[in-house]
Amino acid sequence: RAEVLEPVSVSGLRPVFGAALAPGVEAPVINQSRRTVKATVRLAVPGWQTDPSALTLELKPGASRQARFGVASPALESGRRYQVKVQAETADGSRSETAADLNFLPCLRTKAKTKVDGDLGEWTGVPKAVVGGEWRPLNPTAYKGAADCSAQFMTAWDDEFLYVAVQVQDDVFLQTHDGTAVWSQDNLQLGLDPAPDAAGDFNPLVGFFGKRTYEYGLTLTPKGPQVWRWLSGDPENRPGESLASEVRLAAVKTTNGVTYEAAFPWASVGVQKPAAGQQLGLALAVNDDDGEGRKAILWFDGIVHSKDPR
Repeated sequence: RAEVLEPVSVSGLRPVFGAALAPGVEAPVINQSRRTVKATVRLAVPGWQTDPSALTLELKPGASRQARFGVASPALESGRRYQVKVQAETADGSRSETAADLNFLPCLRTKAKTKVDGDLGEWTGVPKAVVGGEWRPLNPTAYKGAADCSAQFMTAWDDEFLYVAVQVQDDVFLQTHDGTAVWSQDNLQLGLDPAPDAAGDFNPLVGFFGKRTYEYGLTLTPKGPQVWRWLSGDPENRPGESLASEVRLAAVKTTNGVTYEAAFPWASVGVQKPAAGQQLGLALAVNDDDGEGRKAILWFDGIVHSKDPR
C-alpha cells in the first residue's frame, strides 16, 4: 500500500481572539516533504475579509508554522456556528485544505469574585450565546417557538472556577424529579471536554470513547437547586453517577422562566490549572417539558444525541 501526501498539510483549525476580543482563526501548516517548500495560505469563507488576505510561508523539511488570520469583516456573532476553511497552495500547484465548524465565544476572566446567587447584574457586558437558533430542537413537533422555550448563556473564569450563567425563557415550568432523571423535564444538560483536540475512538451511537468527557445536569428540583453528574472524565476520583456537591448552583424562578448561575471548580471539569488561551469543548441542552413530554433546544449537538462536546 502506498499513501500519497501533499507536500503541505493544514489541520486543527481553532478560533482565537486578538486585542479587544477581535476574532481570528489559527491553523498549523506542516511541510510533510523532504525539501524546503513555499506555500500560500488563505482563509476561504465566502463574504469574509481577513487580515492578512493571504500568508506566504517558507517551511524547511518537517517544519510547521501557525497561520493566523484576523477576521476584518463581517462582525461575527458570539456563539454562532461558522463553517470555516483554510487552503494552502505550493508554487508547483499542489493544494491541501481543511474545514471545521467554529464558534467565537470568548470566556472572559472575571475581575472580581463572582457571587453565585442567580443575580446576573455582575455579568453586564459579557458576550452572550443563543441556545437554539440554527440548531434543530429535540422533538421539534412539540416545540412551539421562543415563548415556549428559549435561552442565552454566558461563561467566565478565574483561578478557581469556570462560571456559567443561563437565562431561560419558559412558559411552563415542570420538574418533579431529583437525581438521575432530571433530564426528562425542565433542566440544563451541560457537556464539557477539557481537551477537545485529543483523539478518541468514535462510536456513532454515543460519541467518543477514551475522551475525558464530563456531563452535568443543573436543575431546580422540588428539593432546591441541584447539580447531578452523569459522566466524569476522572472516574477514579469522581464517580460518574452522583450528586456533584462541589459545584455551586443558584437557580431562581423569574416571571417568565428560570435563571441558572453555576461555578465549577476547575478540577470538576478536568482542568488542573486554567490559563488564558486555553480552549474547552462545550455543549448545552435546555430541556423542557410542559406536561406533554420532553423537548430540548441545543447549543451544538454534543450532549443529547451523542456525548461529544468537542
